[in-house]
Amino acid sequence: GEVNAVVTGGGWFDSPKGAYTPDASVEGKAHFAFAFFNYGKKDKKCGKLVFKIREADLRFMSDEVEWMVVTPKYAYIYGTGYMHDGKGYGFMLSVSDNKKVGNDRDDRIRMKIWEKKSGEVIYDNQFNAPIGDLPVQTITRGAIIIHIKKDQYYQKHEEETVAGYIDNDLSLTRTWPNPIKDYVNVEIPAAFEDDVRMMMFDQKGGIVVDKKVTLQSGINNAVLEFNSMDLDPGVYVLRLQGNNTSHSVRLVKN
Repeated sequence: GEVNAVVTGGGWFDSPKGAYTPDASVEGKAHFAFAFFNYGKKDKKCGKLVFKIREADLRFMSDEVEWMVVTPKYAYIYGTGYMHDGKGYGFMLSVSDNKKVGNDRDDRIRMKIWEKKSGEVIYDNQFNAPIGDLPVQTITRGAIIIHIKKDQYYQKHEEETVAGYIDNDLSLTRTWPNPIKDYVNVEIPAAFEDDVRMMMFDQKGGIVVDKKVTLQSGINNAVLEFNSMDLDPGVYVLRLQGNNTSHSVRLVKN
């Protein structure tokens, strides 16, 4: 159906102390990547959110979108998701596209995660504020973009629209085992579809592996196998290259 609204974002912000409730002393970079859509005459909703704080070992991925409220300046998204220990979590994401708010050009974000069964809050960077409050946390790097149907820029299908505005955050990639064996697993969370080139370089800069992967919305898994290669012990660099972003991971071979 015809898309009525798109909310996309990617980047990171400084997560304050007290936001991660299992350990209130934790602070650090909170990485986010998301793309949500409202489409059709019945306002169907879909999308994906990836949220990660390395210092807290917190990795969250959205599952279902239960409701969305989108205006030209603000968006509120509410749904369910999962972490490393499984499903059963709720989330609320509120954002502002401050390029449309006025003189203040800083985009803002609020992220709240809770356990649905107990109601226990796991993360909230605007702790104890009502759900309907405007987001106050400015993002440090990246962008948040809201487009609704009446915007002159927004006439294309969701895949074409998102590709032009924001990129997946490749820094959310996870690799194991490391030191590598005759293979390495590569896990890449993605908010939307994208093509990524994976290249592994040896210590002299030579390309050992060159593989293209098409990411789907969600968790993407790839395996790089080296059993047919005679890899020398040492340090290797795995580089992931997207359309406009890249990320490198240091791998060791004993």
